[in-house]
Amino acid sequence: MKLAKFKEILESMKARVEWEQKAYELGIDLFNTPNDPYKWAIELFNEIYPHSVGDIEYFCWELDFGSRYFDGCFVDEDGREWNIGSIENLWLYLESRERKVGKI
Repeated sequence: MKLAKFKEILESMKARVEWEQKAYELGIDLFNTPNDPYKWAIELFNEIYPHSVGDIEYFCWELDFGSRYFDGCFVDEDGREWNIGSIENLWLYLESRERKVGKI
């Protein structure tokens, strides 16, 4: 996947999360809707990056789209530390991982 499209999708997801959080602060709960708007994006990413399933969700939800990244919080299966504190760095990791296992 090209970086520009990857970044566009994740930035859109982040903006939606921020919007939902603001609505929640006003007493409107949009988090538990039946048609999860993020599910399609995560499924798409898992199809494109099948050897990194879970890494994108970790970046989005646990690291709050990279804003909670800290040194040492993400290490690949070879013990190599990756800085995934930005969308661009996450993309570089995913692309590298898929090349390593021979998909790309």
